[in-house]
Amino acid sequence: MRRFEKASDVIVLEFSAFSSARGLYIAKALSRARLSASLLTTRSVYIKRGVLKQDGIIRYLSTRCSQKLYSRLIGRLMYYVLFTLEATLRLFKYRPAVVYARNVFAALAAVAYKVLAPSTRVVLEISDLWPEAIAYLDAPPIFKSMLVKIGQLVNSGVYKHVDSLVAHNGVLASFIERRARRRVRVLLGAVDLSKFRVMSVEEAEKGSGIVKRGFTILYAGLLGPFQNPLVIVEAARRLRGSGVVFMVVGTGPYRRVMERVAREEGLDLVLVDPQPHDRMPYIYNLADVCLMTYAETRFLSMGLPKKVVEYSACGKPILCVSPPCVASLLCEEWGAGIRVDPSDVEGFVKVILKLKCDERLRTRMGLNARRMAEALFSPRRILEVVVKSVKRE
Repeated sequence: MRRFEKASDVIVLEFSAFSSARGLYIAKALSRARLSASLLTTRSVYIKRGVLKQDGIIRYLSTRCSQKLYSRLIGRLMYYVLFTLEATLRLFKYRPAVVYARNVFAALAAVAYKVLAPSTRVVLEISDLWPEAIAYLDAPPIFKSMLVKIGQLVNSGVYKHVDSLVAHNGVLASFIERRARRRVRVLLGAVDLSKFRVMSVEEAEKGSGIVKRGFTILYAGLLGPFQNPLVIVEAARRLRGSGVVFMVVGTGPYRRVMERVAREEGLDLVLVDPQPHDRMPYIYNLADVCLMTYAETRFLSMGLPKKVVEYSACGKPILCVSPPCVASLLCEEWGAGIRVDPSDVEGFVKVILKLKCDERLRTRMGLNARRMAEALFSPRRILEVVVKSVKRE
């Protein structure tokens, strides 16, 4: 595989709030094609500091984030600036031929490096509508408006200076194409299908160190306003004593509230700290049904979160408590899941009870979910998209 025009040296650059997954898949796919590829990333914000993923192709930046400060808008922006500065210096040290930037701040570092190394190819991957998401955060309106405008100016400049744009799905790609007035390629979620697979409960319990109890509804990921996790608490209230157990793996602004309510009201709601990515296949396989929740917010319609990709690879029925979005539409199209409006808590509860009572339906959805993962989320597509993205247009 020698289709890049310079030395076959690729750096995948990302800021990782949780443990690296998609960035690592991309780097590994390129390495398997005999390219010298590595992932340059931050230490996870949410995984305990003592737990670092040990992998020969991962290089860690020294930037460390405090969870408390990162949870605040100004703190998060500060860390993004520090990340951009350190990443720029590291790129000058490693001198890659290609930089695959996994957000706009990584792209800023890559573009700065490209000024003195103009033959470098820079690919920007876009996963969400930053900075529009800022408008939905809890901050003074004038401050938010100013940040959104600054962010849009930054995006506009970056779009002009990178060599290629890649988006997580076709809906997002079409939106960015209209805004950037240039082609955007699509690279759907990628997952290691040999690692994220269907397992027995016994294997899952042994690998996770967690004993399954009850009919388990599992949610994994951030617990913030966009994820709308408090709907899980409402469902747990209504399902108390039914044998349904909610397992929530993650952290975020709403975690303490969820813990307090679960403790005070005696809910069957178990909260687990964020786990290393290698342990997640086992944890997913403890679930009878996996859960994705989104707030009733327009910009989330383009969402296809990593959790849905990994749920499907593990062959789990997926319950989307969300407005219509890319993830829910894929689940419905493939018969891999069911969508319920975020405001319809009673509907949410009814679907859980229906799935609890209908093992054949769960089995069929799980098989369809795995088929969806094999068809759409295989790492094989990574190489094709990345190679096309770095060719001179």
